[in-house]
Amino acid sequence: MTMSDADVASRTNPVGNGKRRRGRVTSVLRRPLQRPELASLGGLVAAFAVFTIMRPDLFLSQDNGINVTSLAAQYGIVAVGVTALMIAGHFDLSVGTIVGALSGATTTRYIKQSVFGPLAEVGRMDVQRLDEVVAALAPRAFGVLRRLIAEPSTVGQETGAQEVLAAELQQLGFDITRLMIPETIGSDPAAGVPSRSYAGRYDVVGERGDGRRSLVLNGHVDVVPAQDADRWSSSPFVPTERDGWLIGRGAGDMKGGFAAGLLALWALDEMAPGWLTGRLTVVSAIEEECTGNGTLAAGRAGYTADAALLLEPTDLNVLLGGISIIWVSIEVDGRAGHAEAALRSVNPIAAVPAVIAALQRFEQQMNAAHLRGGDAAFSALSHPYNVNVGTVHAGDWASSVPAVARLQVRVGHPGSWSSEETLERVRAAVVEGIRSDQWLVEHPPRFALTGYRGQRHAQDPDAELVTRLSGAHASVFGRPPDQVMIGSTTDARFYVNQFGMPAVAYGPRTRNMHGTDEAVELGSIVDCARSVARFLADWFAADPVEQLR
Repeated sequence: MTMSDADVASRTNPVGNGKRRRGRVTSVLRRPLQRPELASLGGLVAAFAVFTIMRPDLFLSQDNGINVTSLAAQYGIVAVGVTALMIAGHFDLSVGTIVGALSGATTTRYIKQSVFGPLAEVGRMDVQRLDEVVAALAPRAFGVLRRLIAEPSTVGQETGAQEVLAAELQQLGFDITRLMIPETIGSDPAAGVPSRSYAGRYDVVGERGDGRRSLVLNGHVDVVPAQDADRWSSSPFVPTERDGWLIGRGAGDMKGGFAAGLLALWALDEMAPGWLTGRLTVVSAIEEECTGNGTLAAGRAGYTADAALLLEPTDLNVLLGGISIIWVSIEVDGRAGHAEAALRSVNPIAAVPAVIAALQRFEQQMNAAHLRGGDAAFSALSHPYNVNVGTVHAGDWASSVPAVARLQVRVGHPGSWSSEETLERVRAAVVEGIRSDQWLVEHPPRFALTGYRGQRHAQDPDAELVTRLSGAHASVFGRPPDQVMIGSTTDARFYVNQFGMPAVAYGPRTRNMHGTDEAVELGSIVDCARSVARFLADWFAADPVEQLR
């Protein structure tokens, strides 16, 4: 067989031959691309595929479907109008050009809503209008706060306040779970020591929304007792407004925080329906004031998220962390008898001053060591560790010498000490302080852990949670909030230590917490809600590229 010169060239020049094959492929692709309407349709199909893969949770959501349908109707009207003008000879445009322009605009809208979530929309949010909505809804929030204060939700009596919150969250579209606290929670290494049964007592957990982005809003309904109620200017559980402050037990710690959180949610729902593009969980816990076991139980039950914001009272500062704390019971024995024979008896009340003096020396030693080089996270605090004798009980009759005196003591201590080690240090300090009392040497006091076994926690200030919350605050006040540490604790410790979640506290201004005429500043509830609303909108606008820590 004889080959022509062309055949030889084809066999001996593979590069040239490849160019001709690519030319044939290009020619095949060029023909449909020469029809603009098909090219635009192909672009839309490609965009649909890409955005479905990147963000199926948002792109395929019902809200986005509604947006797409609305846009299609708007663009269809425009296309019909332009077509009519073209038929009339007033425009020299091709249908392909119109379809291409519409597909480009639609793709841009898809990118904004499906790749970045509502970030672009939040950036354009009318914050002035948002603040107006918050202000308009504030009386409603104050009304809920009054109802919460009127429920005397001391430890063991939390149900009334929990049901107030459950009803409000249900109206906001949250699915409500009443999470019973297991009786075995006290055996958890992170738990406090329970003082009573958990029968019939529960956390309220509300869940709303779905998506990869998530957040927990946490608070507690339990309040401390209103001791010496006759010293209050009004009944502790009858909310009383005076000079812009609402007075009542729990008004500041921390039912005012719940009012701020509800106010933020109401405003966002009215201002920007569909703002929640992820999962929001609200935890209303019990026993924050004594063990923390309510929040711990919720976390153990799986109610966790990318981060947690606790609406504790912080005077609108961002609270990053707190110290370790234990509660200790100290029992001092005496020899009971009739007052007539008091000289033959031993009154344990007489030993209480020596025990308290020993505890005070222990407190001074801890803080002196801190100043010499303690926990760097608390370096801004000159006296982070306080030892407080909260209760002293002895006797039941004036004419009787009591058999025992019992002290309940709260001990703040360095995070490097475990609860058990701290208890032994307290024991050693007290024994040293009473060694000159022969009776007490022969009948040493008894010590036990009760209530708190709280671990130290410190949130990284560079975490996304902190920067976004600080940015929201700055949007309201024109400057970032102060970031603080305290010589106390919150349930944030569980999220940080046990569940590996970023967690901070941010809430209204208060005065006299745990004291007489406890109160919350009503204006600060509004300001807190303005910040929290901005933060929530921003948090759920963000694209969760990676696990947040």
